[in-house]
Amino acid sequence: MAKIKGSAGILSYTTLLFLILLEACSKEHLADNTTQNTVQGTLYYRNYYTGSAELIPLPFTKAFIRLDNASNQDTSIYFASTVTDNQGKFAFYIPDKTKAYQLFSAFSIRSSDAFITPYYGQVSTNLPYKSDANYEVIAMVDSTAHNGLNLYTLDKEQNILPGVQVFIYNSPAAAITDAAFTGIGASYKGISDSLGKCLFMNVTGILYCNAVLRFNASVSFSITAKKITVQHTGIRSDSLRLQ
Repeated sequence: MAKIKGSAGILSYTTLLFLILLEACSKEHLADNTTQNTVQGTLYYRNYYTGSAELIPLPFTKAFIRLDNASNQDTSIYFASTVTDNQGKFAFYIPDKTKAYQLFSAFSIRSSDAFITPYYGQVSTNLPYKSDANYEVIAMVDSTAHNGLNLYTLDKEQNILPGVQVFIYNSPAAAITDAAFTGIGASYKGISDSLGKCLFMNVTGILYCNAVLRFNASVSFSITAKKITVQHTGIRSDSLRLQ
């Protein structure tokens, strides 16, 4: 082993050792700050359209989630965003852990009738800051920024009828003319799911509904030209009782 001779050698060795320890402490301090200044969680959504999944929040993967100051009221403005992983999980590094932040996500899902349903979820972080906090952002159908019509298809005894074809027209004449339930002249078309639900987003005004359930190509249950009025805000729920 080489020997370090003289006071200069001892000084150089001491300086080198000090620099190594300083670098190690700096890296350890940086790692601790990164860990302690992290906000993490999972993005879920309540599927409004598809069967019983509505009752159980499901992780939503590969979706944008955004972070901003808790005081911000304009969700189009944010200072950080990321994409959830294959389990719906996300993580952010926050610059100041003495402040509260809001986590929010807005996305759309194309339902089986080819209509796009908007979802929105938001949650604020807690103070004081906790490094082990795990936030759940649960997105639901955005009924504040959009309007729509949620229909339930039932028989006359109010039993659920899944698989019902629903046609929506802008005039009673168009609905009555389509007595064969072809959908000709309809502005919107959909099929009720396993819970008898059929959701139409961004529809408004006075509407007229036809609905039909066929077995072996024959009409078994139907309703013609039911009048429903949908306001410009919110989602209206109504039922179609087929006979």
